[in-house]
Amino acid sequence: MMDDTAEQEYATRNLVLSVCDLKQNGECPPERVLGQSVTVGTRMYLHGGCTQRRVFDEVYLLELEQMKWSELPATGTKPSGRYGHSVVHHNNHLICFGGLCSNDKGGQDLLADGGGEGSADLGIIAGGLPKGKGDSGCVYTMETQTLIWTRYSGDPGNARYCHSCSIVENQMVVFGGLSAAGSKPLNDVLLFDLDSKEWTPKSASGSVPSPRYGHKSIGVGAEVVVFGGVFEDSNLWALNLQSMVWSQIPTQGTSPLPRRFHSFDLIGQRGFVFGGRTETGLTDLYILDWQEKRWKRPLYEGQTNVRGHAAATLHDKLLVFGGVRDKKDAREVVIEEKISKKLFFLNVLAIKEGVNEGDFKFKLVTVGDSGVGKSCLLTRFVQDYYADFHVSTIGVDFKTVVTMVKGKLVKLQLWDTAGQERFSVVTGNYYRNSDGFIFVYDATNRTSFEHVDQWMEQVQQHHDCGPSTMKILVGNKHDLKDRIQVPEAEGMAKASKMGAIFMCTSAKTAANVDMAFLSAATNLVEMRKARAATAAPGTGSGSIGLSSANTTAPGSSSKCNCK
Repeated sequence: MMDDTAEQEYATRNLVLSVCDLKQNGECPPERVLGQSVTVGTRMYLHGGCTQRRVFDEVYLLELEQMKWSELPATGTKPSGRYGHSVVHHNNHLICFGGLCSNDKGGQDLLADGGGEGSADLGIIAGGLPKGKGDSGCVYTMETQTLIWTRYSGDPGNARYCHSCSIVENQMVVFGGLSAAGSKPLNDVLLFDLDSKEWTPKSASGSVPSPRYGHKSIGVGAEVVVFGGVFEDSNLWALNLQSMVWSQIPTQGTSPLPRRFHSFDLIGQRGFVFGGRTETGLTDLYILDWQEKRWKRPLYEGQTNVRGHAAATLHDKLLVFGGVRDKKDAREVVIEEKISKKLFFLNVLAIKEGVNEGDFKFKLVTVGDSGVGKSCLLTRFVQDYYADFHVSTIGVDFKTVVTMVKGKLVKLQLWDTAGQERFSVVTGNYYRNSDGFIFVYDATNRTSFEHVDQWMEQVQQHHDCGPSTMKILVGNKHDLKDRIQVPEAEGMAKASKMGAIFMCTSAKTAANVDMAFLSAATNLVEMRKARAATAAPGTGSGSIGLSSANTTAPGSSSKCNCK
């Protein structure tokens, strides 16, 4: 149950996400998935990865100040082309371990027998990925000045792919993954001493995470922190390297959906979980405040559907290259999966405390039957909070949030109206001067869907609903798939008749909730801009009340398209 005290613990969301596509120059690497990248100063290194037909072995260097790529002429005992491996940086060396390998280009690996049988079943893209073999557990290091690769032998039993890897002090810590021989999920820990260049056998105890693959880890102090890899597990797990004891980390806020093939990176005191594959298809950016152990989800007007990408950090930004992207139709149905060669960065901005106004201010009113989830949708959007039980709204409730849309600060005044007929006289007064209406029905309750027309008529008694009025039709509770009474196609047809945008949402899982409200805000901003441009072009600042360590990447001020 969500009482007033519980709701107050969830502050209004004040983080917004900025996404910028970067223009690339030079010898740009081809598209790929399950490649690995690291940053060293203002340089980013990219190694390995694959398409559905080809496996890569090259090392590419991106000079971030010029956004210029070059393929490095590396020599020595080079690793074969591979994907699903790990690459980390330590003391001017790139350190490569694991993966499924192909020596078609003459690599010098010692390949293990068998393996790769499950490589086509990772679920990352339809049709699967090339099959390969493990490399007998070898570790490869490349000195970033001389570009010379060196191979250090390992135990063939350690060969694996889709594992996690982090640096903690002088140890490279490998956890889990799929065994190269048999593609069996693992949950063991391997330690590679970076001074002696030898594997150190150690066993771990405590609350050991279940076997998994496609997960990620970060090093924080003397601990390795793991997230993802199992669709039933959204917990954070920590391994203390001094005691070798596993524990589950208690967190606050709404945890990210369980996922695989995401990225997990530490930027300052924040952990960034981005993208990946979930069972629902929903992937967002989640921020973990490490000191508070609280999950936060920045507001973003678009969608960030990418998995199996290469990610690295630059100052306060997350750089992302490649991965698999989904192209969806108007019903949010995936119609095409494509391996990408795009490079973009994500920057999280904080709206300063005390900012009360923005460049634009809009009033949105939610209407619909009682019990369809209007209040839950607003609470999820404004505070990223959900409770299974919510007290019905009496009369009218009000929430406000300041966010960023199209580079502009937007203040949204959100009015939550009661769904009972006895409050219609009261709620009708709040329809006047509204910029938009969000009509909500319960997709598991056909009666609430049939009542949408009545709600539309009631709104029209108090509002002209002209062409400048934004209308969104929301079918809520779409997470209850076995109880759906109103198909998406039927909802879309009604929205078209109403002249509204259609959205399927779930306040419980947060699916498309932000998209519903921010789609309304985005369209209203565009209409307001169009009217202003027709009347008298003016200027405005999109940075009022925003704070960030850096708002543009080095050398990228004229080379990105911010979204």
